[in-house]
Amino acid sequence: MICYETTHGETDYILKNDGCAPDEAMRLHRCYELIFVRQGALTLKCGAESLLLSDGELALLYPGQIHGVEGDGVFASLVFSPDLVPLYHARHAELVPESPKFKSSERRLAERLFSPGTSRLATVGLLYVLLSDFDSEVPCRLRPYARGELAFRVLAYIEEHFAEDISLDLIADHLGYDYNYLSGCISELFSVGFLRIVGEYRIRSACRLLSEGGLAVSEIASAVGYDCLRSFNRNFKAIMGTTPLVYKRSVRQTK
Repeated sequence: MICYETTHGETDYILKNDGCAPDEAMRLHRCYELIFVRQGALTLKCGAESLLLSDGELALLYPGQIHGVEGDGVFASLVFSPDLVPLYHARHAELVPESPKFKSSERRLAERLFSPGTSRLATVGLLYVLLSDFDSEVPCRLRPYARGELAFRVLAYIEEHFAEDISLDLIADHLGYDYNYLSGCISELFSVGFLRIVGEYRIRSACRLLSEGGLAVSEIASAVGYDCLRSFNRNFKAIMGTTPLVYKRSVRQTK
């Protein structure tokens, strides 16, 4: 499931999460994201690449990089706006790292960065130290800028219109691209087809509505863009591994 996190583009945005467990979602946003493995190991998926991250290792994702984490490890993440590190971003805005994986010269720096009492000023200072470690360890190359920006535009359109009668023809016309070119770009950028992406957005929205309660399954199916309840049930099970009714009951039991 690909999540386009639109709220992560605000000026001076910073979000610190600790004790995270991997999930199956792939994410895309306009911020940097620093991942620190606290315990065990996990697999970082960045585009078509999969990397094993072990205890104490870090990864830095640049804006526009599609990524996700899998495995049994426990990690912390820091999502931060490019405006928070302007000196670094000014040098790297048109670059992308050869690999996101690195290891700081001192683990205590990462530990302090993710400590609850670390101030915003100290966070920025520690980020610059860790970014310097990353810069000296990992080479960068020029970013395929047009493709990265296209990913944002495609997902932003789907996010706004997934509950409608959406098609790749409509998106190609809206964005001003040839249908075949756009279809190939989507497959290359996301490693899945257009219909799968739309389906994931619809089912993710359906999960939220099922969790909130108040609507019948047939009403939810219609609300997220399905005219046929059978198609909704089939796609829900294909993506979530269970039926909408079973999912709804399981959510109720955990509340």
